[in-house]
Amino acid sequence: MTSQSKISIITVVFNDADGLLKTIKSVVNQTYSNIEYIIIDGGSTDGTVDIIKKYEDKITHWVSEPDAGIYDAMNKGIDLVSGQWINFINAGDNFFDTSIVGKVVPLLDNDMWVVYGDTVLDYGAYTSLRINLDLSNMYYGQVLGHQSSFTNAIYQKKNPFSLEYKIAGDYDFFLKAYIENKNKFKRISLIISIFSMNGVSSNNEVSSTLERIKILKKIKQFKMKVRLSYYLTLLKIIIKKNLPLKIVKRLNTRSKSKESIKNFNTVKNKSGIE
Repeated sequence: MTSQSKISIITVVFNDADGLLKTIKSVVNQTYSNIEYIIIDGGSTDGTVDIIKKYEDKITHWVSEPDAGIYDAMNKGIDLVSGQWINFINAGDNFFDTSIVGKVVPLLDNDMWVVYGDTVLDYGAYTSLRINLDLSNMYYGQVLGHQSSFTNAIYQKKNPFSLEYKIAGDYDFFLKAYIENKNKFKRISLIISIFSMNGVSSNNEVSSTLERIKILKKIKQFKMKVRLSYYLTLLKIIIKKNLPLKIVKRLNTRSKSKESIKNFNTVKNKSGIE
């Protein structure tokens, strides 16, 4: 990958002016210069469009109109892409630091379909470093963060997101790519993004899990071991909903070292991420 390859970053938003402002700042402050920035808004009425217009000179394309859901909006963004690689970082999320795109570009490989790194989960009161599981665990759930993934634009344009799913369309995309050729994924040792967990309710978790089950049934991969894992996941979601924050924090922090969080907080403060 050449040092000046064009990277297309797509942000999807609907009625989230505050979240979008944080995301826009994260993108436009990247030190890497060859970025195509696309924002797809679902027809917001809360001031989101005013935020877009404020930064219009730094946005390559933007659209504000009703859509059929998040994956319809993402597909609209894909249609506008002219870069070689695509990253989806939606309203409320942000890059780990201002130089991360520049760090990723030399590691991209045109022979790959997906290049992905790690993600910091931001729960507001605390953070958790999510280290991606081995791809062999793909049948058991989303093992990599969409916002920490760069997808080959040629492959992505040929394989848009299915509008059948409201929450798990990205899981459907990654799973199908993995089944087609698991050797087209490349993991890089970088924390790429910070994913906001604010507003992610247990109802959304349940819906997402049920959609993943539907996807697995469709491709006939909902076998006994996988089935038991998903039923256990649903049980954990229901139990966790009623637990105190202290215990939930412990459960969510699957892989968090003091050094990792120290580094995260240092970069967070340095880059002005709120």
